[in-house]
Amino acid sequence: MLDIDNFKQVNDIYGHQEGDAVIIALADILRIRRIGPMQSSGRWGGEEFMVLLRGIEVSSAAYIADLMREIFANTSFSRIRPWTVSHGVTQVREDDTVDSLCTRVDMALYKVKKNGKNRVEIE
Repeated sequence: MLDIDNFKQVNDIYGHQEGDAVIIALADILRIRRIGPMQSSGRWGGEEFMVLLRGIEVSSAAYIADLMREIFANTSFSRIRPWTVSHGVTQVREDDTVDSLCTRVDMALYKVKKNGKNRVEIE
């Protein structure tokens, strides 16, 4: 799960059109950086996105999340400075439900926001 850091500031300061450009840029990165048919990604809501990486360990998923974070941090926008994203990463467990998995990855994202944005946190 990833979240655009301080996204409300983009809309409040630069307007919703620039906010849309930021969301589109992130969606393009998620689409372009596909690592094959084992990746699915989509907008979860607002400025949050989910990425599913099948068949890899959590440390590799965290590495990929960090690459996505770095690519986005180096994206240029016409009216604003480069922006950042934060990632929460977890791995499916044998006893997981959709709810328990989403809760755990949300907790990882919450830890990132609490401990400093523009990072990756594993839960």
